[in-house]
Amino acid sequence: MWEHSVADSDFTNWAEGFPTPDDNLADCAMMHKDMDWAWVDADCGATMSATACQLEAPDATPGPAPTTTTPGGEATTTAGMDTTTSGGGPATTTPGGQDTPASERLELVGGSSANEGNVWATNSAGVWGVVCDDGWDANAAAVVCMQLGYSGAAEVFDHSEFGDVGSDDFSYDEISCSGSEGHIQECQHDTEEDCYGGEAAGVRCS
Repeated sequence: MWEHSVADSDFTNWAEGFPTPDDNLADCAMMHKDMDWAWVDADCGATMSATACQLEAPDATPGPAPTTTTPGGEATTTAGMDTTTSGGGPATTTPGGQDTPASERLELVGGSSANEGNVWATNSAGVWGVVCDDGWDANAAAVVCMQLGYSGAAEVFDHSEFGDVGSDDFSYDEISCSGSEGHIQECQHDTEEDCYGGEAAGVRCS
């Protein structure tokens, strides 16, 4: 949510110590997991967050992930996935053509084609972000590719092969998969991380 004003936004469930006094750069408001999902304000230029809580209610099944196009872009649906490319730029792939709960959201971002990119996913705490390459291996990559509808992983990458990310964008650290999981969210992982922007996990699916 966004408001550009010297006046505080009219929320009633602010976390203790928020909104930040006299900070005109903190134009974004978000629910924070460390504040019991109360509202906090943040600098929009340095913060990435969903505008609504990502925890889903029991038995709630959202519709398919939307396909987004940008000017000059082209949207297609292939093999049960939504793929968006923008003027020959990086592609983003999400599970599509089916009901995908927010808790199982997964995307490949930054690749030159739909089957590759840095891995972004919702973690076990309901937080959306980048998978860190600590613990990232062929088993984890295979789980990601099969969750996206591919047969497996052709190549496994680390050190942000498909572009650096923000150091605050990570939601997974020390991931460990057996390779038999149906979703990356079923793999063991830490939700507290100490990764930096050059440690994004990546994959090229086959």
